[in-house]
Amino acid sequence: CDFVGTPISIPDISKGTLPTVRSDGSQFDSELNSKDLNYQLAFFACSVSSTSPKFGGKDCFHHNLSVEEIKNLMSDQEWKKIYEMSQDRNLYNNLVSSLFPTIYGSEEVKRGILLMLFGGVPKSTIEGTKLRGDINICIVGDPSTAKSQFLKLQILLILDKLRNFRQELSIHQERLVVPLV
Repeated sequence: CDFVGTPISIPDISKGTLPTVRSDGSQFDSELNSKDLNYQLAFFACSVSSTSPKFGGKDCFHHNLSVEEIKNLMSDQEWKKIYEMSQDRNLYNNLVSSLFPTIYGSEEVKRGILLMLFGGVPKSTIEGTKLRGDINICIVGDPSTAKSQFLKLQILLILDKLRNFRQELSIHQERLVVPLV
C-alpha cells in the first residue's frame, strides 16, 4: 500500500490533565508549564492506495485478469463467500442494511458510505485530465441524526480492515513501505 501524508509530532499531555491546587485556591498546572514535554512522532495519512492485486490494488486496473487469475489470488473460503454473494439478488440492499445495523433509517447515507468504501473508478477526460475515482460525502443534518455515529463506525471499520491487512502482511512476510509525499 502507498500511504500519502505527513509526519507529525503529538505532545503527550496525559500527565497534565489533573491540575494542582495552590494554597490561595487557584489552580496551577505544573506539568503543562514545565519545559520537558514529551512528544510522540506519528504519521498523519490522508489517503491509502493498495498496490497489490491481492488487496484490490492498482494492478487490477491495468491488467485484464481472468476469472482463474483472480481466483488464484484468493483463498478457497474467500472465493466461496464471493460466489455465494454473487448469487444473491438483493446483494446491494443486504450490504446497505448490514453496514450500520445499530443506526435506524438513514438508508441514503448508508448507500453513500457503502459506495465510498468500495471506491470509484478513475477516469480520463477527452483533454487528458485524469480524475480520481474517490467518492466524498458531506453529511449535514439536524442534531441527533447519527452523523457522528456514522463517522465513528466507519473509522472502526477502517481500523479493523487495517488490522486484518497487517496480519495478512505478517503471514506472507511482506514488507510495508510507506513513502512520505
